[in-house]
Amino acid sequence: MAKILIIYPSSSPDIPGGEVDWERYKSIPNGPLAIATFLHHKGHDVKIIDARPLPKETTLKLVEDSLSGTDLVCVGANTVQLKHGIILSDHIKRINRDVPILFGGIHAIMYPSQTVADKSIDYVVHGEAEYTILELIEYLEKKDKRLEDIKGLAFKQNGKIIITPAAPGIDPNELPLPDYSLLEDVEKYINREFSTNLGKIRKMRGLDIHTSRGCPYRCTFCPMTMPEFRGYRNLRLEKVFELIDIAVQKYNVGHIWFSDELFFSNKLKVKRIARHIIDKGYKITWESNARVEQFRESLLDDETLRVMKESGCYALRMGMESGSNRVLNLMKKDSCVDNTIHAVRQCEKYGIIPVGNFICGFPTETKEEVLDTAKLILTLKEISPNGLFFSPGLLRPYPGTEMYELCKRYGGYEEPQTLREWANRKIDVGLFANPTDLKWVKYPTWLRNFQVYFYIITVLKTHEKTGTKLSPTWKFFAKLAVKRLYSNFWGVAFEPPLLIHVKNFLDKKSKIAEFLKSTLRLDLSQI
Repeated sequence: MAKILIIYPSSSPDIPGGEVDWERYKSIPNGPLAIATFLHHKGHDVKIIDARPLPKETTLKLVEDSLSGTDLVCVGANTVQLKHGIILSDHIKRINRDVPILFGGIHAIMYPSQTVADKSIDYVVHGEAEYTILELIEYLEKKDKRLEDIKGLAFKQNGKIIITPAAPGIDPNELPLPDYSLLEDVEKYINREFSTNLGKIRKMRGLDIHTSRGCPYRCTFCPMTMPEFRGYRNLRLEKVFELIDIAVQKYNVGHIWFSDELFFSNKLKVKRIARHIIDKGYKITWESNARVEQFRESLLDDETLRVMKESGCYALRMGMESGSNRVLNLMKKDSCVDNTIHAVRQCEKYGIIPVGNFICGFPTETKEEVLDTAKLILTLKEISPNGLFFSPGLLRPYPGTEMYELCKRYGGYEEPQTLREWANRKIDVGLFANPTDLKWVKYPTWLRNFQVYFYIITVLKTHEKTGTKLSPTWKFFAKLAVKRLYSNFWGVAFEPPLLIHVKNFLDKKSKIAEFLKSTLRLDLSQI
């Protein structure tokens, strides 16, 4: 039996406390949990450290206390988690140079050679990790096989980097169901919040459930288009039912988030899951991701939506992305603006909250196309006053994707050449991050101002449509924003930097910040 430590780093390494958005989302670390469950099922002693909610000093102390006798440390990190992952790996190597460290996650899959070349990293898994890590543990325990024979592994040998062929995609039905007891305190993930269209918070007991792996779609900005994730594989419905039963009966949840990249793969699956919830008499709500073009007769038709609503479907989250069909085609979304409008109409018809995300700042995107997105959002708010439509965020193309390569071509972007260069590169993922950092954006100041002003307008329109009061502070900014947008006047734009500075101050959660937040009643949660 081996002792395995799995670490999920923070994406906010420079903040002493936990991640700012942790209280809002509290998502289960599904990847680390799946690996931990699989290894535990195989008889190994596994511990998970989820660093996202923890103060940085607490994380360091937990890692130190967990190292004694550890046979392998696994770090799962996407690009924004690299810096903290490297900090922790360096710390481990200072304590015990002989403890092997394996890196996984999307960035490592994109750049296995660059990742394993780092001085503090011994191995990289470049694909779905369960069987690759299991074989590596067996190698470390017995040394009765060659590293070169383990598929999906990268490692250093005699001064050279060796990358073995990719391992095949894993059928999720071969794996044990996630063991939530392996999380240090599952309750801190269950007690979570849901933001409404009015910026209010709906508190609930909720849990994430995965019913599939992979995604068959081809969106150019999404890392799920990589070969390692392309094969779509459903979990058998009997296992999905068991996961739902565990969530409701064992953990007493009132809300489930089906967090698959693609939940609606076929009509029968959706209707049988909804019918299971109804037949069991579970008084819960649920949400999932959806695609706007799925609201058609062969999939999300009226009968299916009716059964979904009866079973407690509360919200559907959709990447609506743009109000320009040309830009949607650039993304290879395989959808159009009319699909988006129809999807929102159908959600409104059945009392399901449509949650729409939008992006701006694409290569070749014009100001007129950005304004088309703004007009679409306002149209959707007219159709669904209770819908939650986020002000467009800036494109942050994921390294290795098709859109990333396009941004490099249009912006003269110089890609980092080492893992530590990636880790130290400023990656601001806030909604109103500075577009001057994105070299392919040809009108950065205009775009930043548009984002802030339009966010203010969406708050104003939501309160108008729902007949709720707006604070005097918001009314002041909203009047200015409406005049600017409709007159296309952006001179002396003092509001955007002011609001961004206020947002940064309020996020510090000091006593003064909390007092100002309650006094001004200024909701900047989406900035």
